[in-house]
Amino acid sequence: MAKYLAYVQSLKSAFQIFRVVKVPRAENTRADQLSKLVTMEELEKNLTVLVDYLDRPTISEVDVMNIDAPQEPNWMTLFISWLRDGILPEDLDEARRLVYRSNRYQFREGVIYKRSFSFV
Repeated sequence: MAKYLAYVQSLKSAFQIFRVVKVPRAENTRADQLSKLVTMEELEKNLTVLVDYLDRPTISEVDVMNIDAPQEPNWMTLFISWLRDGILPEDLDEARRLVYRSNRYQFREGVIYKRSFSFV
């Protein structure tokens, strides 16, 4: 940064009027994108980079995957149904194991958490 400051100070004398204006980041996205392109490791020197701004998305909504699709039952399903709804499996041995093992977990706001050593 000191080198840039020294360089700007040397150029400053060549101008009659010199003014520094702070541009908010939200209004400076193009320069921000160009600076990121320049620092990419894959770019070789003297390589031309074309930047094209699109006025509309290139994909339609039909092409977007639905990530909220129902999931298949996994190891958490039994824990969640016990911790959230109080539903135990019909098999008595499996129900005992589930109650014993579920003490290690906590279900809050739709997320299952593993308790820490101090049970916090």
